[in-house]
Amino acid sequence: MLKKQCTTCYKEKDLKDMVKKTATLDGYGSHCKECHRLRGKSKKSMIYKMHQNQEVRSRKRGHALPAYTRVELYMWFLKQENSDRLYQAWVKSGFLRSKAPSVDRLDDAKGYSFDNIQLITTEQNNKSANKDRRKGMDATSINVILKRFGKELGIYPSITIAASSINYTKSTLSKWLAFGPSYRSPSGYSLELSNLQFDLTQNN
Repeated sequence: MLKKQCTTCYKEKDLKDMVKKTATLDGYGSHCKECHRLRGKSKKSMIYKMHQNQEVRSRKRGHALPAYTRVELYMWFLKQENSDRLYQAWVKSGFLRSKAPSVDRLDDAKGYSFDNIQLITTEQNNKSANKDRRKGMDATSINVILKRFGKELGIYPSITIAASSINYTKSTLSKWLAFGPSYRSPSGYSLELSNLQFDLTQNN
């Protein structure tokens, strides 16, 4: 059987184990399927992508951008006691999304900073977010002012609650918030952050 050397692991592999690429003369790329599967899954690649996602989420929530660079986040990750354990468990799972390391904000009202984050799994992070939503809290933003044609309709402790008050989806209101307080929807609605603090634990 014909073989080809992978330029990543430098091992000779059967052609059936190489990534297909129609643009090449032999119809196969320079990477084996296993190395191709692992691309972007290194600790550094994972953290850099995580930082990029944090920037996107920060803009969407109306928060300041992360208070650290992607390199600083990577160094922080390496210093966490559970970082290698979580990463190896993710690899062993075959890179299941639920097992991937994830950065969780301790206080959802605040942005990403080293004094407000902890390292957990994506599964744990999602469970925490779902628990907050059941309490009426929302990681997208905490306190927001909803207006229509410039007239204040109310101040809400979450985007979810504000959205339900006018029968809109949370994702729609999140977009309004990302556009800024000067944005007005076709129906005249606008959304902005509020400095008012709610005690969401009173009824729990």
